[in-house]
Amino acid sequence: MLIWQQRVDELTNGIFNDSKSVDDSERTFYLALLAKMWWKVDSAEAHRFLKKASDLMLRDVELDDTIDLSKKIKYSQKTLQIIASLDEQLSQSLTEKIAKILETKGNGDKANADSFVMIGLQIVEKNPQLGYALGVKSLNYGYAERLHALILKLNFKDSILAEGLFQLALAAVRRNFGYQSAGGLGIIVFEVRDGKTFSDTARRSYLELLAEMISAATLSEPDRATRCEILPLLTERLDKFDEYLPNLALTVRQQVQLCLPFVTGYTAGITKAETGDNGPQTADEFIRAARDTNDRGLKVHYFHRAIEKLNDMKKFEDIVSLLDDMTEDERNFIRNDIWEEFRADYASKLALVYFENKDLPAVYRVIDRTPKRIRPYTRFRIAYKISPVKDRGFYLENLEGIRKELDSIEVNAKDAASNYLTLAGLYLKIQPTESESIFRNAVKYINKTDDENPDFLPEKDWAPLQDYESLSSELLETDESSIQGSLKTISSRRSRIRLKLGLLESTLQRLEKVKKDVELEKKVLRTRMPNQ
Repeated sequence: MLIWQQRVDELTNGIFNDSKSVDDSERTFYLALLAKMWWKVDSAEAHRFLKKASDLMLRDVELDDTIDLSKKIKYSQKTLQIIASLDEQLSQSLTEKIAKILETKGNGDKANADSFVMIGLQIVEKNPQLGYALGVKSLNYGYAERLHALILKLNFKDSILAEGLFQLALAAVRRNFGYQSAGGLGIIVFEVRDGKTFSDTARRSYLELLAEMISAATLSEPDRATRCEILPLLTERLDKFDEYLPNLALTVRQQVQLCLPFVTGYTAGITKAETGDNGPQTADEFIRAARDTNDRGLKVHYFHRAIEKLNDMKKFEDIVSLLDDMTEDERNFIRNDIWEEFRADYASKLALVYFENKDLPAVYRVIDRTPKRIRPYTRFRIAYKISPVKDRGFYLENLEGIRKELDSIEVNAKDAASNYLTLAGLYLKIQPTESESIFRNAVKYINKTDDENPDFLPEKDWAPLQDYESLSSELLETDESSIQGSLKTISSRRSRIRLKLGLLESTLQRLEKVKKDVELEKKVLRTRMPNQ
């Protein structure tokens, strides 16, 4: 148990000291993460970090000169969420103080509205009343981009408050906040999630708003080109008019037809399909329609529908061929990153079908046919679906293939960095001694990525969607001195913190398990003592 306690202490102290090198807004988040990770193991230690995070956040916001206040609030929302999940009283006190600072120092524009809603989103689950109050307050400054998300979360805790805020939001949209705001409310009002819904009254109110908007759009022909932008919101809700406002259904459909000539080919095409006009039905028809249209939006829509149809029929080879046959322009329309995601995914599905049928030559053909830049992603998907024990040879072969491909010139540094970290975890299952060298390669590419990204831009980051990189504590058992040595060679304190946090999380879990095992052994020994 002592060795795991030492490891936990070393990682914690390292994170705490490294965090002193980043700005206060970022440091508060790392301190809050330390509190969250320590919570189950030592609540007193967790509270110490939580208090430090709260005090530092408040001081950072109070000292702000208003220029970056909204940015700081945005960055701090994850910290607020952690504090709210661990200490409701501290969270409420901190939130109320920050709200007062916003009212005093805020710019009085939409940035303030967004800030109030961002704060509300983090505390609404623990404090629905305060979440509601922050939502109402936000409407004094504009219409926050994520107000509908706050209303949705509020509905899970208090449907009366949620419906009240929904009606206030509808009134704000009526005043002039536009179609995008109406779209956000439409996303949530008809949604059924975990058995929670909005009332029929709320749904009728929303449809009445759409009816007013389409009616206003058709009143003046010179304004239709602009006002008919509402059309996409109508087309996906036409069936709801039949259900909730049947007396308006026919009129709304007629007004939709009046707007059709004034919208883009994409919107017109989708609208015609939704209103019952003949359109493509089969995968082949969708492919032909995609190739025939010059409208970018429709082309993407038709290709997506074709892939959906083929996927439903499990025709993975046809999907791979369709993707390979696309022109460069067609790939750009879809977006190259989405094309690559599809290509890697469906190649893995096709390869697994052949693998289950014991047709290894066909599996290799599918893998070799996959472009080298995305081939590691296909191999990863295959590895996740097979057994490292039963399919050991093929499993290891895929890992070795990934290892070689990550070092190829076709794979950029940031992708190599994140994939080497994933690969280190997979090697733990089959060849643990290799994990240390794989981890060392990951660090090499992390340093290269950070050197190329001095401004820490998310799009150039090696793990853009992760606050920290989850790592197995088993890495420390393979060669602890080498792993710690690799961590010390990471040039960026930020990257070092993110890796140490991932190791700390799993190491704390291991320490907790070891403590329970020790207590169980003591209990067993005590029960045996009287018999000896």
